[in-house]
Amino acid sequence: MAAITRLVKRTTSFYPLARGFSSSSYSHASPRENRNIQWVFLGCPGVGKGTYASRLCNLLGVPHIATGDLVRHELSSNGPLSSQLSEIVNQGQLVSDEIIMSLLSKRLAEGQAKGESGFILDGFPRTIKQAEILEGVTDIDLVVNLKIREEALLAKCLGRRTCSQCGGNFNVASINIKGENGCPGISMGSPASS
Repeated sequence: MAAITRLVKRTTSFYPLARGFSSSSYSHASPRENRNIQWVFLGCPGVGKGTYASRLCNLLGVPHIATGDLVRHELSSNGPLSSQLSEIVNQGQLVSDEIIMSLLSKRLAEGQAKGESGFILDGFPRTIKQAEILEGVTDIDLVVNLKIREEALLAKCLGRRTCSQCGGNFNVASINIKGENGCPGISMGSPASS
């Protein structure tokens, strides 16, 4: 994380690496100089998308938008999609692109009304259709696909805990797996929010 922090502080703007998601030809896309960063973090569950996204969002002053959080919020709000989402989640099905796009559009509109600029999307898009829709809505400056070795991922997922008193997330896993090609291994402490 320290290396990412140094890179962000040192770099005034990232080269647009996400040309596959770029939509500079769209007239409704905000010019880069008039907005904050718009990044996407992808990867399998447990890889660290939320951890890195939330830390970078705090550092950069942009909202962290995770579609899973949007679904959980809608479920708890008894909103118009609540019963439909409840049925989908209880059956273990994936939430449709249409519902996810509706929740994301609502969240982005609320943020814009509050004066938010930029974002880091966590785990979105997850389908080609979602990527195409996102491309039609805005420019994405950077896409990060986080990967981790399977044994480390398994240990991280099994080590997840939630504090029964404060509700904070932490991880009991201590992963010291030797990296490949001289790269460092992975080390995790708890709590995850620190």
